[in-house]
Amino acid sequence: MKPALGPLCAASVLTAAISTAWAGDAIEATLALKRLSVREIKALADSGDAKAEAELAARYGLGAGLPKDYARAIELLRHAASKNEPDAQYYLGTAFTNGTGVPKDNMQAALWYELAAGQRHPGAEYVMADLIGNGKAGISPSPNAAVYYLWDSAADRKSTRLNS
Repeated sequence: MKPALGPLCAASVLTAAISTAWAGDAIEATLALKRLSVREIKALADSGDAKAEAELAARYGLGAGLPKDYARAIELLRHAASKNEPDAQYYLGTAFTNGTGVPKDNMQAALWYELAAGQRHPGAEYVMADLIGNGKAGISPSPNAAVYYLWDSAADRKSTRLNS
C-alpha cells in the first residue's frame, strides 16, 4: 500500500503536473484543475498559481463546492489577470458583460476580452469577433477584422481537437 501524500506535497506534485501541462496545452491544464477538489485548488491558489486562482474564482462565482461569493471571485480574478492569466481575463470580461460582482460595463468587458484574445483564448477570440463584427461596446463595426478573430478561434479549437 502506497503512503498518501500530505496536502502540501500533493499541491507541489499537482503544481508541477499542471505547469507541464500548461507548457504543452493550456486546455489540458485547465481540465486538470477542474478534476481537483476545492481544498487542492485552494492550496495551489494560495501558493500563487494564477490558473488555480482563476479556477477557484470560477467555483466561487458558480457556487461549485463553495458558497457563492462574487466579491471573492472578482478579487481572485483580478489577481490572476494581473499575472496575465487568460482564463481570468476572459472571466472578468464575462463578469463586466453581465454585471456579475461588478457594475455592468461593456467597455471594461471588451478590454478584458481583448487581453485574453491576445493570448489566443478561443472564447475571448469569438467574443471579440462578435464585438468587432457587430460594432458593440463602442467599437466601430469591421466585419473584415472580425474574420481574423473567428479564424484564430476556429484554428485554436481545431488544433486542440487534433492534439487530443
